[in-house]
Amino acid sequence: MYFGDVLKALGRRWYVLVAGLVVIAVAAGLAIKWVPTQYEASGQMLLLLPADATGITTPTNPYINLQAGLITTASVVAGTLSTKDSQREMKAKGFTSEYAVALDPGGGPLLLITADDTNPQRAVATRDEVIKRLDGELARIQQDENVPVTQLIHSRTFSVTQFAEALPGSKIRALAVIGAVGVILTLIVALMIDRYRPARKRPRRSRARRSRETGPDDETQADPQSPSVDNDSELASSATSTVEHEVVGEPRR
Repeated sequence: MYFGDVLKALGRRWYVLVAGLVVIAVAAGLAIKWVPTQYEASGQMLLLLPADATGITTPTNPYINLQAGLITTASVVAGTLSTKDSQREMKAKGFTSEYAVALDPGGGPLLLITADDTNPQRAVATRDEVIKRLDGELARIQQDENVPVTQLIHSRTFSVTQFAEALPGSKIRALAVIGAVGVILTLIVALMIDRYRPARKRPRRSRARRSRETGPDDETQADPQSPSVDNDSELASSATSTVEHEVVGEPRR
């Protein structure tokens, strides 16, 4: 089937297209109403060394003294909060939002924290709890190693949003799926109906009906090759006269 044939079939079954569009519109409205909105609370945590980490007499700006060990420490702390045990413990404490802790791919000891939930307050609370636990884990691992005060790593938080932001992605994905599936099903139904229920042809009129509608003169004109009744009678009379003449004129033996 060519593209032109498809367009003609869809034109013949336009009512199926209209019904499909109505169903898609209703489904899209229900999706907007019933698909929950996702909210995300985010923040950043940067690990820093003290200013006097390079010596009391030669202090250094902590933001430019980003040693490779800070990146390793950030990765260890983030991994601890990402385990299944930590996630179960968070949920047991009432922080049920989905959260993630990742090391900034751009480099440096920067942790990215996000918490997603359909409830914005729960997302913010979970994000704050994750930051609190990251600080606690950072302090614990250094305390276990008796890190000197001049080398003690601390954290600074940045871009910590006060309110969770709405993410329209879930609704957009739902609308995209509804639109794609609805259009495909509508086209399939329209083409199937057009294939198995072709347009009805007008019935041919019978010869008798045409004769009643057009009259005998029209039939005679429509078929000029057929001889008329008068011509047949004249031919028969001429043949009879010829035979009689031949019989009368025959001499007696």
